[in-house]
Amino acid sequence: MNTQGHFAHLYATEVASLSREEVTSRLMSFPSRTHLDFTEDFLESHTLDALRHMLLSAMLHLSPP
Repeated sequence: MNTQGHFAHLYATEVASLSREEVTSRLMSFPSRTHLDFTEDFLESHTLDALRHMLLSAMLHLSPP
């Protein structure tokens, strides 16, 4: 597995173990070059799987280098 694939696997494993509260908290305070502007109402309207998908995408694509 290449380095990028290895990190993707580690991120996916980490995100899969998080509770709804942990995922929401991380999305609300995610450090990135692009500001993620989620409201609590928006996040509450999505399933845990959808929130995990958003967080994993942010981790893979928006994390600072």
